[in-house]
Amino acid sequence: MDRLRVHDEPEAINALPEALEALSSLLWDELDPATSQQLKTALTVICTRLVTQAAPSLLTVSETAAVMEVSKHTVYRLVHTGHLPAIRTDRSFRLPRVTVLEYMRELSQQAPVNPR
Repeated sequence: MDRLRVHDEPEAINALPEALEALSSLLWDELDPATSQQLKTALTVICTRLVTQAAPSLLTVSETAAVMEVSKHTVYRLVHTGHLPAIRTDRSFRLPRVTVLEYMRELSQQAPVNPR
């Protein structure tokens, strides 16, 4: 597989949705594990690039929960146990978007590629 490069040129960024569509149409069960992992990494890069284009740099707990598809309680637990660093502002927290995405990327690398 060729090395994935995400370019900063506008035409490359505009092509990302088409790249996602092409990858989503693959028959994942028929791929060998190495190729499947490479494609999963490629999807992560593409999705991260799309999300970070217009996203705020700091997320509220509610926004973080929505991005991670978990409850606010889970986000608070991750903050209080030190798994997700947060910035305290008065009585609330703000979480760096980059940190949240990195945490999710690390979790996805630990998960099985094709769970059955």
